[in-house]
Amino acid sequence: MIQTGVSRLALGPRKILNALVFIVERQGNQPFYKEWTMTLKKMCALNVSGTLCLRNIFKKLRSAYIFFKGEQLELFSMLELQKNDFEFKFDFNTKVKESILNGDCMALDVLAVSKFNHVYSMALFEVLGCVVLKNFSLGFARRSFRIDEFRKTMDLDEKLKSLQAFKRLFLVPSFAEINQKSRIKCGYSLHKGYGLAYETIKLTANQRKEIIRQEREALAIKRMNDRSKHEISELNEDDFEELRMGAIKFLMATVSSWSEKDIIDSMVCAWIRMNDYKMEDF
Repeated sequence: MIQTGVSRLALGPRKILNALVFIVERQGNQPFYKEWTMTLKKMCALNVSGTLCLRNIFKKLRSAYIFFKGEQLELFSMLELQKNDFEFKFDFNTKVKESILNGDCMALDVLAVSKFNHVYSMALFEVLGCVVLKNFSLGFARRSFRIDEFRKTMDLDEKLKSLQAFKRLFLVPSFAEINQKSRIKCGYSLHKGYGLAYETIKLTANQRKEIIRQEREALAIKRMNDRSKHEISELNEDDFEELRMGAIKFLMATVSSWSEKDIIDSMVCAWIRMNDYKMEDF
């Protein structure tokens, strides 16, 4: 995991780190990665003008280390703004990059985490999705942790030492925010050991509704693709390519969870209908 592997990062750098992982997943294996600064701001819901804020965050991330498979590694081998400030380029440490490309490390839901206001919500969301729900593959799951181990995972070794502070400043706001702003419904319960002290925490995570939604969405996409076959079959190659590129831009700007290969035919078809094109226009 990436968010829990990096300590002492504020919320803004954590959102940007997650967005950069997402960019690597989307672009695949590259010598290095380039993206527009405006796109990054939108992905992370950073309502700031200019690039001073990004420069400061990039500086923090360049000096960040990650505890990764028993090693302490530099997180980035490159992270810098271009001279015109409109673009930036970056690359992860080789081992981290390979893990992202292989699917061992994954980006969290960009839209959901962009809404988070609580710094601990990012790491908790990663644990719920990647550990409890096993990379978001399960519909419902429970898992227990020793409280001391869980605190260490959340980078709380030296913070919120009392149980009251742990509950008030971490558990209550983080779980409430994830329930409100993501598609995972989660909860926790604290359990005592043989004595009076609490020793374990049990986490529950439920994304059954999200899985049902994804299944219905996939079925709708399939039906739209089937319907679109006859609607685009008569377009010549140049006209289809122009509409396809328009659909891709629309898709990438609005629905980050959908991939081009899944819905591009239906998006082209929708683009045709939305713009009131007819077959005889081509």
